[in-house]
Amino acid sequence: MSLYLHQSSSEGDETVRLESWSIRRFDGGARHFVGFSLETHDGRVSTEITELNVEARTARTASGRKYELVSGSGYNGDAEYVFNRVKEIIGKGQSWKDVTEELIPGSRRPRQRIEWPEDGQ
Repeated sequence: MSLYLHQSSSEGDETVRLESWSIRRFDGGARHFVGFSLETHDGRVSTEITELNVEARTARTASGRKYELVSGSGYNGDAEYVFNRVKEIIGKGQSWKDVTEELIPGSRRPRQRIEWPEDGQ
């Protein structure tokens, strides 16, 4: 999996739709989205969140990008991979905590049990 930085200021107005998202806060207070981008079909970690509208589930980050949080929060393997690769850099070595439920209570997508045909036998 490739990692790349979205740094162009011309991209600042783009809207990123995230699913399977979470919000991580570093000890210094910086909060970042971690999730799966529906536009690029890969894991994504945002720059620092500067505005968060809990009711609308929209946000803006330090890069100027707008984020739309799609469906419930959750886990995505690609997003976790990216976060684990960049967390030391963006967090400056600080510890972090998942604060999704603190900031947006009830946002977790319920887990679904998949029943295989042989389960019913």
